[in-house]
Amino acid sequence: MSGFITISRIFTILSQVIMRQRTLQMNPTAGPDRSTLLDWINETTDQLREIMENLPPLLRHDYGSGSGVGEVHSIYATQQANIHITALCLELYLVRLFSITMGR
Repeated sequence: MSGFITISRIFTILSQVIMRQRTLQMNPTAGPDRSTLLDWINETTDQLREIMENLPPLLRHDYGSGSGVGEVHSIYATQQANIHITALCLELYLVRLFSITMGR
């Protein structure tokens, strides 16, 4: 269940980033000023980092590497991949939002 909760938390943040990005693309003068938005991007990046650092060991990307638990590892491999790919998508959107913000 913790994998589902993790992905849900990441998607919640991702939806906020997408909403801010679309708002800025439709109306560059809308929303908070550059400084406030950059602070929010940094806080959001820290929040994602915290989520990923606090993953249970079974859901971390390096779990089972070299420890002889390949069978156990394969059970969680799909969930691990889902979490890490979703986190990478969020990072990409944060970079895009940063780029849009700096271009304002």
